[in-house]
Amino acid sequence: LGFSAYQSFQILFKSLTKSVRKSLTSDGPALAALWRICLAAGNDDVATQAMRDLLAVYGAISAMKTYNSSSDMKDNDYNSDTPEVGGATEDSFAQRIFECLLKVKVDLEKQDPSSERSAERCVRILNAA
Repeated sequence: LGFSAYQSFQILFKSLTKSVRKSLTSDGPALAALWRICLAAGNDDVATQAMRDLLAVYGAISAMKTYNSSSDMKDNDYNSDTPEVGGATEDSFAQRIFECLLKVKVDLEKQDPSSERSAERCVRILNAA
């Protein structure tokens, strides 16, 4: 995946309506694509930009969850049925990075040449988070 292809992905994603973007990123296919790009892209610049976008998505989901949580506490007497947005963001991030590390371990045992790059990128994602 080259940088131009990744820019096309970004443009397409940003052109979607807010509600469609939300459904694609709350543990949906866009989030899965960002994880795959981060860990598997041959171009390091593409992986770095995907990592920034990935962390921005988790940050936005976390901010929305925090906002909804504080709104729920204020409105608790009036509306206790307000759903949370984005699920347990910290749990989903931790679960996803754990799954990536497990896959890296298996790939390292198989002596997959790309596994070292994926391991290094997992560490970069954790450091940036």
